[in-house]
Amino acid sequence: KLSDSPGAGGEEVPETASAAEEEEEAPAGGRRFAALLGTMTHKLMELLVTTRNTLDVGAAAGEIVREYSAPDMEGCEGRLTEALLKTAECMRNGGCAQTNGRPQDLLRTLLSADEVYCEVPFSYRDDSDETTVWNGVMDVIYSENGDWHIVDYKTNADGNDLDTRYQAQLSAYVKAFKATTGLDADALTYHIDV
Repeated sequence: KLSDSPGAGGEEVPETASAAEEEEEAPAGGRRFAALLGTMTHKLMELLVTTRNTLDVGAAAGEIVREYSAPDMEGCEGRLTEALLKTAECMRNGGCAQTNGRPQDLLRTLLSADEVYCEVPFSYRDDSDETTVWNGVMDVIYSENGDWHIVDYKTNADGNDLDTRYQAQLSAYVKAFKATTGLDADALTYHIDV
């Protein structure tokens, strides 16, 4: 999602999995499974929002799994599809409990927002450090009652203190949004329990 690198390029900073999750998932890909499920969950969220929740989730989950699966994940398709279906059901039925003040029922919030933009790419050079360029994709930006909010989906096994752990990333989002639009926004994570 976000890279911090000298110059104009960089690698994505992956979401992390807990040691217990890695051990539990090791036979089926471990960190690779967790990262893939995170990517697929982001795509599912984008589709739920952009279709205004009219998505045929069963068909979409199957298509997402086919599109993103790799040969080394063969045999995991059923688990990935099941996880996506569970996530869609959760989001359609009030969302995941949050500990940071972000609305729990995020899907309903996004569907009733004044404006919503999904998967917004950006590149931002911080004036305080001429060698650092932040590149990334903001998961969702929305406006509600004239206020702008940036949401970063996280599928980490441990959903506590995500805003603290990802403070640099969230700060870069806010600065990039201000630099490109001239508007202020807040940025918080939304933990999706997968």
